[in-house]
Amino acid sequence: MLSLTAVPTAARAPARPAQSRRAARGMKFMKKLGLQKPDWLPDFGKPKEFTGQSKQVAELKFSDISADKMWATISPFAAPYVEKAGVVAASEATGDTVGSTRTISVIGTDASFEEVLVLADAEKKAFAYSITDCAKTPFPLTTYGSKCYVMEDGEGCSVTWTGWYDIVEGTKDEEVPDFVGLYTGFINAAAEDARSA
Repeated sequence: MLSLTAVPTAARAPARPAQSRRAARGMKFMKKLGLQKPDWLPDFGKPKEFTGQSKQVAELKFSDISADKMWATISPFAAPYVEKAGVVAASEATGDTVGSTRTISVIGTDASFEEVLVLADAEKKAFAYSITDCAKTPFPLTTYGSKCYVMEDGEGCSVTWTGWYDIVEGTKDEEVPDFVGLYTGFINAAAEDARSA
């Protein structure tokens, strides 16, 4: 199986700051009371289109990049920054609206597969996509969906990229892709582009 170790690794599913945990608990409390989540707050949960039971999360903060600038760089579905991470290359996307597609090629292999955009929310600075046919990937996946959102953090921003997936039965732990490392590479590459924009 293909390893994603070419990308710098980070700890899997880092612990969320106490403030984020409080916010999540607060949203559950509001739901119990029948109150609505404020429109300006991103939806931290898994999109309804995703069925994966496993997840990996990368969260990075940048004090020198505004949320607006990061969003402008990271949100286009064509994602020119992904090639800088050294693992995948994205083809030109068919658009930046829900239902748009792009083809991903895995560097060093003949594998290519299609991803479809399932969420594109500029107001909340969030996007999500899924792989249409996991059998075409070089990874032992049966389902895969990913979501990225950008939030203001003082004068800078934080970026959270989460993947939900299911693994082919019998897959060994060491064969599970390091998505945290992949997302970290994507976010850092986008940050470089944002700084030079």
